[in-house]
Amino acid sequence: MKTIIGGEGEITRRAVASLSKTPRSPRVATGKVAAPRRPSSLAGQASDLCARLESLIARMTKPGAPVTADELATLRRRLAELAGK
Repeated sequence: MKTIIGGEGEITRRAVASLSKTPRSPRVATGKVAAPRRPSSLAGQASDLCARLESLIARMTKPGAPVTADELATLRRRLAELAGK
């Protein structure tokens, strides 16, 4: 991919298709184990979703975010309902 992006020619379907025919270079082991995409426990999944929600709320409350006050109020009500369960 670096070859195509760094090259001077056009990025064509043929050039991209040729990448799949080229053998990949082996990855160097770093000693780190890749984290699973999703935790196996429900509590772990809920924790990950809370982190994502926190990030989204931070983005939504920044000045200039394309979110209306009504949308934020609706989200607050829904979160309060969930917290009460």
